[in-house]
Amino acid sequence: MSDTPVTLTKEAKEFLIKSVKEEGKTAVKLSVVFGTDSQGVPRFKYELQTVDGPDEELDLGDGVTLIVDGNALPVLRGTSVEFKQQKDENGNVVQQGFIFDNPNVPAMGGGCSGCPSNAGGGCSTGGCSSE
Repeated sequence: MSDTPVTLTKEAKEFLIKSVKEEGKTAVKLSVVFGTDSQGVPRFKYELQTVDGPDEELDLGDGVTLIVDGNALPVLRGTSVEFKQQKDENGNVVQQGFIFDNPNVPAMGGGCSGCPSNAGGGCSTGGCSSE
């Protein structure tokens, strides 16, 4: 791939590699579902799924590939993906998820699952929706 459409933080890569390996797969696919809310405001839902087939590939290392849905590539280009965990005072994970910082999506405010929001995103385990 000549120019990387999506970048991932170290934490996001590590979590995806672990998840893909645990499921016995070789790749994770990132796609976007487009829609509108009841007031006609555009909404985007980010989906991450473990798979075994390519569209646009990004090697994460350790034998795991991120596959970017070819249909969503124009909207995803330039997106940064971060993985965050919130722990309690005993070090137990109480919340975790991905944060999508997408320069192609207007800021919509709010996030999902209580995580901080960036432009057009928020987080939850396994994906995100700005709804």
